[in-house]
Amino acid sequence: MRDDFPLVRPAPRLFTESLMTVTHLQEGPDSPGSQAHSASPGRENGNPKPRKTLRWRGLVSVAALAAVALTYTQAVTRAADGDLDPTFGNGGKVLTGFRSPGFFGTDMAIQPDGKIVATNASQQNGLGIILTRHLPDGSLDPNFVTVNIDTPNLLAMDVALQNDGKILVGARNQDSFTGHLLRFNVDGTLDASFGSNGTVTLESTCDTIAIQPDGKIVVGGADFSPPNTPSDDGFIHFEVVRLNPDGSRDLPFGNGGGSVKLLQLGRLAEANSVHIQPDGRIVVAGLVFNDIGAEIVVVRFTADGSLDTTFDGDGIALTNFGGGVSFPVAATLQSDGKILVTSAYSAIGPAGPFRSVLARYNVDGSLDADFGTDGLVLLNLNPGAQFVRALALQADGKIVQVGGDPFTLLRFDTQGALDPTFGTNGVLTTPIEGGSQATDIAIQRDGRLVVIGRAGNDTAIIRYQIQPPAHTLTFFLHGRDIPGTVGGLTMNETAPPAQILIHVGRDPSWFSAPTLNGTFLAGSSVQVVLPCSFGLSLPKTVRLATTNPHGKDEQLLGQVTEGLRFCQTQTLTVPVATPATLSDRRLKLTIKSSGAIDLPLRLGSQTFLRVTNFAGTP
Repeated sequence: MRDDFPLVRPAPRLFTESLMTVTHLQEGPDSPGSQAHSASPGRENGNPKPRKTLRWRGLVSVAALAAVALTYTQAVTRAADGDLDPTFGNGGKVLTGFRSPGFFGTDMAIQPDGKIVATNASQQNGLGIILTRHLPDGSLDPNFVTVNIDTPNLLAMDVALQNDGKILVGARNQDSFTGHLLRFNVDGTLDASFGSNGTVTLESTCDTIAIQPDGKIVVGGADFSPPNTPSDDGFIHFEVVRLNPDGSRDLPFGNGGGSVKLLQLGRLAEANSVHIQPDGRIVVAGLVFNDIGAEIVVVRFTADGSLDTTFDGDGIALTNFGGGVSFPVAATLQSDGKILVTSAYSAIGPAGPFRSVLARYNVDGSLDADFGTDGLVLLNLNPGAQFVRALALQADGKIVQVGGDPFTLLRFDTQGALDPTFGTNGVLTTPIEGGSQATDIAIQRDGRLVVIGRAGNDTAIIRYQIQPPAHTLTFFLHGRDIPGTVGGLTMNETAPPAQILIHVGRDPSWFSAPTLNGTFLAGSSVQVVLPCSFGLSLPKTVRLATTNPHGKDEQLLGQVTEGLRFCQTQTLTVPVATPATLSDRRLKLTIKSSGAIDLPLRLGSQTFLRVTNFAGTP
């Protein structure tokens, strides 16, 4: 998630409750209110804490950004990382607008089923929130009530998905500098069981959201304190709030009242990105502005909201850039507990030029000396790519930054070097007619990158192909239909707990769980390993096919026939033409007996289907 707007001093205004008007927008080409289409080809008190000061060594210059060619990749050709996905929208792009000039996407989240939930706004209509959901192919979901929260100056900042499928949207009022957290049901209607008719109003902004395993909600943002005198600009304080699952305050959290306000960060600070560690500790990244310029701040709290003193000594790590301005940060956690933070920085002022900043912190809050130069990667950016908006971490540890006009993606390896296998020397751009700006990025379960932002007067969602590394799949055969799968027997990646001998009939079939997304690469080997019951293998035909997730639309991959033989273990190789690409398909293995008796089969850890050199998921 990204906070896409630099921290500003708001006009003095007391806290007021905002009235929200909710309008359900009708979807479809015949609706007068909607349109969806695809695109064509330092601290105030006590002694100041020492800052981590950047030394601008080894600065990398990106002299030119390469345009992405729109290529259609057939099953016989493995797409390159960063190619536009031809199965999404029109050539990988989907543009959505509701006949409203200045329409743009602010944030998104991807559901486990691949549907994309997007927050949108309209500059012409004084902002407000429009929530949409797209099917995996990019089209609008007809089963989702597209909702318009028609509140002036309300801007959606973050969206998060609960385990039950409900949708949380965090927003800030750009005028009163207050926050709103809204919860929607799975069909897009407001959840009346949350807060007051689906909405919780906060005195601080609601710029970033994280959901704990127990369902509690952690919100980060900034609290505005009005000026005491006409010459006073007031205060903007870094604040974190925790709510119970029903939207009420978690009163034991923090300083009492369910919140933590870090006054020691000074009069101009905000939280931009919050994350929950597996051990329950809370990591929050943001910005601090003071008399020495802009600083990245990373704060770690214990589960009860206390500052974690094992993190940089007092729970607060500050990194100084030697003056200038910075844009709000994005952050993410690595599986080893290290913290990645990115932003865009100018030593001169808001007119630029800007540098992209990517920092990695160790679990103790120190900068990771093994990453980039002294824990930092600093890039000079072309004017169009000066705004770094968001950050994502691939399953292989590679790091993707996104932002810019046009849409610009930068990919780094695990040590912070630009990845030469992505785009041109690690930089990829996607021009869109009418001007564009990327605001957020998310990664699908199959590794594909999804980026949202603005294209002209529309929300743009673009999906890029990413090829996962090749690996070996092993599906163990079970003697029953495991709940949640399709009819027939189940094969999955978990071996049966004990070996059993069953009679499965003359033509049993097993369906893989879960479905597959990926490619049988050239040289893939497909083998079925079957122990021979009583030292004898009866004549049989082994057939491998694919089906849709419901076990229908069967398509043959290959088959092999074996005669009567004496054996201990039988390994049958099924001929499959490769490469072959699967998209949300199940494997169906059928073993058909050629005799007149039922087929005895011994199931256990030695009875399985194995596919080598498969690139995809699972």
